[in-house]
Amino acid sequence: MRRHKDNNMNSFSYHSRSEAIDKLTTQVFDVVVIGGGITGAGIARDAAMRGLSTALIERSDFSVGTSSRSSKLVHGGLRYLKNGEFGLVHESTTERNLLTSRIAPNLVRPLPFMVPIWETSKPGRAAMGAALMMYDALGNFGNHKINRPLSINRMLAIAPTLRREGLKGGFVYYDSVTDDTRLTIESIVDAVRYGAVAANRVEAIGTEFRNDRVDAVLARDTTNGCQFRVMARSVIVATGIWSTETAVTVGAQPGARLDIRPTKGSHIVLPYSKFPISHAVTMMAPRDRRAMFVIPWNGMTVLGTTDTDYKGDMGEVFASRWDVDYLLEAGHHNFPGMKASAADIVGTWAGLRPLIAGSGSESSVSREHSIVVDSRGIVTIAGGKLTTYRVMAAQALKAASPYFNKPLGRSTAGSIPLSCADGLASPAARASLADEVINSAGLEPDVADSLVTNYGVRARDVAALIRDDRSLAERMVESHPFILAEVVHAVRCEMAMTLEDVLLRRTPVFFLDRDEKGATIKAAAAVMAGECGWDDRRTQAEISSLLERKARHLECLA
Repeated sequence: MRRHKDNNMNSFSYHSRSEAIDKLTTQVFDVVVIGGGITGAGIARDAAMRGLSTALIERSDFSVGTSSRSSKLVHGGLRYLKNGEFGLVHESTTERNLLTSRIAPNLVRPLPFMVPIWETSKPGRAAMGAALMMYDALGNFGNHKINRPLSINRMLAIAPTLRREGLKGGFVYYDSVTDDTRLTIESIVDAVRYGAVAANRVEAIGTEFRNDRVDAVLARDTTNGCQFRVMARSVIVATGIWSTETAVTVGAQPGARLDIRPTKGSHIVLPYSKFPISHAVTMMAPRDRRAMFVIPWNGMTVLGTTDTDYKGDMGEVFASRWDVDYLLEAGHHNFPGMKASAADIVGTWAGLRPLIAGSGSESSVSREHSIVVDSRGIVTIAGGKLTTYRVMAAQALKAASPYFNKPLGRSTAGSIPLSCADGLASPAARASLADEVINSAGLEPDVADSLVTNYGVRARDVAALIRDDRSLAERMVESHPFILAEVVHAVRCEMAMTLEDVLLRRTPVFFLDRDEKGATIKAAAAVMAGECGWDDRRTQAEISSLLERKARHLECLA
């Protein structure tokens, strides 16, 4: 059984997780963040950069909930204009521009969106043009490019399968696309780099108070059942759809809890050959006129998303057959030349939006976030959207600041890039790094580009693994650029504990192929077993668990 050696063990790894647990039990933290999604990750990074002693705990894996199941878009929210949410759009477009240009330019990339206008479209051509001009203006005209009109012929050249009947032309504007989990993971990596302590599979089970103030979070290591205290001056609950449940668990007073209305958004993944598209496209579902997207993603095409109230198990959320039929119906209505059917779908995912409860339809509920404070030092934040996570983080820290033992200090989280993105603001810099990776590890250009996109300057670390072991250059899925070295890197540098952590979250491999014989899963399992020292029983259990999850994700196609 092979086990890779790492003489410079990363402080955020599978192997050093026990050291992180030891730190949680022995240090006193200014702030303990509960929840390892993008909001919690943003809070931890911002807090650590301000010099606060910071802990981040997550009861499952980082980004396991909404933050790995979004539409992968960093956007201002064009549709929010019709609700008059101009402040939210301004905030979102400003943050989008900042993420794309400064904070994470390798991970958050501009994406053109095409808006078709038909004779029956509402709003019509003139109104949509005005809305897009306002959209760019609310972003201080700092987007990648300003919107522009498109002729019918130009639209059909970009999207030949688009419905021609009644087509009047349209527009192209820009938002951005990202890998939501990688953005979350890189934020946590950076938080640890600035001194935070982070551990997954640590569940908050209660809180201790002294003199009517938070004194400690009671926690349980879910890998072995051991319980311990994490001494804290303040606690920030950032568990998204589980915010109400967590607030009750940590003893927040009833007036300091948020009522969450989870709505489900489902996505389906199709081969590019079945639905070739180079631009994202906004469209309306014929059934209920809900705005939807077609998105080019990792060489595939994604249709999403649905928006329905959800009442089931929030930890087990999957696309239903109704979701699949709804999405395909919308696709075929807007793109009659689309060849795809349910039989062609290679992957699905569904996530829950942590909306703050209110009246109205699912789609009309605001994406604004809310913060409530228990005067004993517990802050709860929920709502919002991926794009505005940094703003949410700063506001949550401000709300918790009266309970720290030091001044809050000035935030630099918006002015200093993620460490993975350092020096990569320009396309030329990213291309130069890709060339370096090609030359140093003998990788194909698409693999090198993928590594630079997903890991930034840490692509060098992945390439170094291949120089030591050429077998790690093997692709996990044919025709896709994700390689076995990323399995090792996820274990050593990103605290991946299970095969699911690697294939569903550290990489998107799980969603790129049906893997009906389990070849991809088994190959990745063999590498991870060697790295983690798993015996055959543990390895087979990991394989079986992931095959069962694959079946759950695809049972909606039966």
